[in-house]
Amino acid sequence: KVDHRFSDSVSLSGFYLYNTTDEPCANYLEPGLGGPNRFVDNGDYILRRRVQILALNNTWIPSSNTVLTFRYGRTVFRDDNTLSIDFDPSTLGFSSAFSSAIQTKKFPSVSITDYYGLGAIDPADNNWYSWSANGAMSKLVGRHTFKMGVDYRIMGLEAQSFSGGAGVFNFDRRYTSQVPTSNGVNGATPSGNALAALLLGAPSGDPGNQSRILVSSPANYFTRYYGAYLQDDFRVSARFTVNAGLRIEHEDGLREEDNHFAVKFDRTLNPGGSLGAAGARGGLVYAGTPGAATQQGNQPAAKFSPRVGFVYSASPKTVLRGGYGIYQAPWNYQGIGSANYGNVGYSQNTFISQDVFRPTTSLTNPFPAGVNQPRGNTLGALEGVGSQIEFIDQDKGAPYVQQYSLDINRELRGGIAVGFEYNGATGRNLGLGGSNDGALNINQLTTANLALGAAALAQQVPNPFAGLLPGTSLNVATISRAQSLRPYPQFQNIIMRQTTEGKNQYHAAILKFEKRMRNGWGGRLNYTYSRLNDNQFGEGNAYSATNGNAANAYDLGPEYSIGLLDVPHKLVFSPTIELPFGEGKRWAQTGAAAYILGDWTISSIVAFESGFPISISQNSNGLTSAFFLMQRPNSTSTDPATSGEREDRLYWAGANPSNPGVWLNSAAFSDPGFALGNNPRTLGNIRTPHRNNWDFVAVKDLRLMGRAQAQIKFEVLNITNTVKTVGPTTAVGNASFGRITAQRGFMRLTQLMFRLSF
Repeated sequence: KVDHRFSDSVSLSGFYLYNTTDEPCANYLEPGLGGPNRFVDNGDYILRRRVQILALNNTWIPSSNTVLTFRYGRTVFRDDNTLSIDFDPSTLGFSSAFSSAIQTKKFPSVSITDYYGLGAIDPADNNWYSWSANGAMSKLVGRHTFKMGVDYRIMGLEAQSFSGGAGVFNFDRRYTSQVPTSNGVNGATPSGNALAALLLGAPSGDPGNQSRILVSSPANYFTRYYGAYLQDDFRVSARFTVNAGLRIEHEDGLREEDNHFAVKFDRTLNPGGSLGAAGARGGLVYAGTPGAATQQGNQPAAKFSPRVGFVYSASPKTVLRGGYGIYQAPWNYQGIGSANYGNVGYSQNTFISQDVFRPTTSLTNPFPAGVNQPRGNTLGALEGVGSQIEFIDQDKGAPYVQQYSLDINRELRGGIAVGFEYNGATGRNLGLGGSNDGALNINQLTTANLALGAAALAQQVPNPFAGLLPGTSLNVATISRAQSLRPYPQFQNIIMRQTTEGKNQYHAAILKFEKRMRNGWGGRLNYTYSRLNDNQFGEGNAYSATNGNAANAYDLGPEYSIGLLDVPHKLVFSPTIELPFGEGKRWAQTGAAAYILGDWTISSIVAFESGFPISISQNSNGLTSAFFLMQRPNSTSTDPATSGEREDRLYWAGANPSNPGVWLNSAAFSDPGFALGNNPRTLGNIRTPHRNNWDFVAVKDLRLMGRAQAQIKFEVLNITNTVKTVGPTTAVGNASFGRITAQRGFMRLTQLMFRLSF
């Protein structure tokens, strides 16, 4: 770190940081991290991280009323997940054609039924990077304080996945079994030995357990951000101040340096060729192709964020504050995989061609026809036909939140202050998953199709694409009527991600009481009453389980309900007390009594919180054949809450049969059959168990000779050892439905600390 002052008006500071982290791995023949070779010295690590940070800050004061600042920063975070030590797979005796196709020097992943597997091949090269530059100016002009600035950032990831890049080989009992069927005779397990199949060099040909190798393309994903702002703090009078500002932003949207992903699914596109002639419509459109964008989503050219606030002192002891602002919410990009950004052509698997019951391909040359190379976007709209595809919603907009607040605070006698505050937030164009991603299957059937019934939809009808989808399950003479009625029947599910149809509404009223430290005691008491409603069905919660899908991809109206993160009541009490013993205190003992009892400060934080809403789903989705991603049950007239005390409703294995410990009553829900259930997304009248907590701290200051000081601190977190639990199992039909079987948080923690300063 360097700080240099050129003059009274110009200074420069900067620092550079380098951090290296190596997490050891086990040898591929030594399972786990507990073996004697886990800390090898030859550079074999499961995780290699290298972080470099450079930051420069310049301050210039050209006049007594103006300050200019300039900043530059760069971060590089190489995060290589190697998973296993380096190994040359060509030494295993593979054919030269196969060995030359391997992209990573690792021991192949080997799965052997009934035995411990070999290898741990799922490495990735990740290089996260960002750099930014910004400048700001503050200037005093009369009763105004102006602030303005500009901001530029670029954030990106250079990545390449090698999952299965040295080969994934699976061996089962089938080739050495007397009865080589998938389930044996009458459901019996095949009698063969998978290790014998390995010794014979005969990888499995089971369609659900095929050996494979992956060849991938490197990619560089990034987004650019531009921002500018202007703000004025205007002191209207000694009692009244107004501040107002405007921020203008532009974000490019996620891009890939060589356009290695799709940017939309065109619902009207004719894929061409025989599929187009057969009536197929719809297909992926890749970045950089004629007429296509090069970025994800539909970001506006400019995003405006105005804000205004005020502070008014009605009297020396009464203050009123308020404000309103629009804030552009950052987008939470999900991890980039081989499918979810439509980049299926840039990571290519080659599966073994093997007879199911009699081996025709040996381990020596497992892919005699060659290894598939990434085909990029050469298939165009024909990419992924016959299978499931995923893409990012091309209409994805810019999420924003309107925030508004008003509070009044009044100081009373004795250092006591009371206050009332209202906070509100209205979110629009939000992600349907909140901090996660809420995906929609745009290739499910409509609710009108459900009227045909499950039996009619399961009937086989002629397949217009027979013989046109080689290598897929749809390349057959007949398909189900349900498949034929899909909007895009040449595909399986079509998963649309990062849709910005999310919305939320939050209201909160807060009562505040504060006692300044005086006469040996003080503290705060806050009570919050709030309400959160949203349609963010993909939002997660560690305390309350959720299916994470919409009931109907074509109608998100029923998804709007009480938010999964709603906590209507929260009370927090944090007192601080100085014990009245010792020098200068009410009971001023002397000698040993003063030394032991004096200078103690006791503080606590006591919190009481409501539980979270509960989201109910159907364990066996009866609408799977209609391609719905989830199903909710019907509600009955029975109260979903069981009776009894909180502890009685928590499940434990040794419970009395007459009191089984169930939080939810299964009789409150019924299976809707082949139809949408009428149960709402979340239940607000019954919640997960409340979360109460009491932390305790005792601190004693010790007076030593001279300028030396010491401190003893005794902390107890969760002093009452109160158990905090997750919510109940919420999938109707699950054997554990309604039971709470796991806890969250921590048990009582006690720590003692001593500090000496001199």
